[in-house]
Amino acid sequence: VVSNVKRRQNSTPGFTKKYGKKVFPYQLKNIMAFMECADRTDVAFLALVVAEFGPDAPEPNRNKAYISYIDSVQLYHCASCRMRGRASTCTTECSSKDACNEERKEIVRRVLIGYLDSVRLRGFEGLYIWAMPPNDLHHDYVFHMRPIHQHCPSPQQLDHWYTKLLTAAQTEGVIAGFDSNAHAQGDSEDTVRTLPASLFGPDMSLRHVPQFPGGLKVRALEAVLSGDRSDDILSPRSPDTSLRRSLDSPSTPSGVA
Repeated sequence: VVSNVKRRQNSTPGFTKKYGKKVFPYQLKNIMAFMECADRTDVAFLALVVAEFGPDAPEPNRNKAYISYIDSVQLYHCASCRMRGRASTCTTECSSKDACNEERKEIVRRVLIGYLDSVRLRGFEGLYIWAMPPNDLHHDYVFHMRPIHQHCPSPQQLDHWYTKLLTAAQTEGVIAGFDSNAHAQGDSEDTVRTLPASLFGPDMSLRHVPQFPGGLKVRALEAVLSGDRSDDILSPRSPDTSLRRSLDSPSTPSGVA
């Protein structure tokens, strides 16, 4: 954890007008993974930006966590690669690209599952993940540049990756279940998949939808609450709402989103 600061978020004007003003305190954390080079320089290759709303936050954000950004670059090298052990400024070409890439991906998976387990053990009830990739390698999330040969996944590829990750976490007993508003494999282009009904509570109200800092989701939610746009803005076909929620407590019924 390279930073951990206290922040506060006010409810959006539309939410405030309809349900009353709320202030959501949270911890904003930046979590990074590094590889140590021969010259003892640490090179970052993985970054997570998370917001954690604890028991002091009012509903609907109480005991909820949000991963707003997950970003990684192909600057990690496995033990068999000739780049391993070189100085950080070394320009020698990677000699084990596939092995380095797979090992880096496995580290990313284990870090994410480890974070899921961490929030579960600390009493969080749900976790939400923003699951949209950059448009291309020239659009950054955390790292402002990356190797030109690095693959940029499509939204469908990224959603499939998250599905595999969260399925593994569920198998290991880290989470009770998960749901998504993204398209499932086999859906046609005109398939409309709505957000999980349980996200809106027993009375199907937007008052139960958590408000997280930044991103397009909170802007989409505010547009609906303020009456600027209709409820179909929360359709998964809109890039504004490519959001996945996973449940972190195995004691929580897995059928709940």
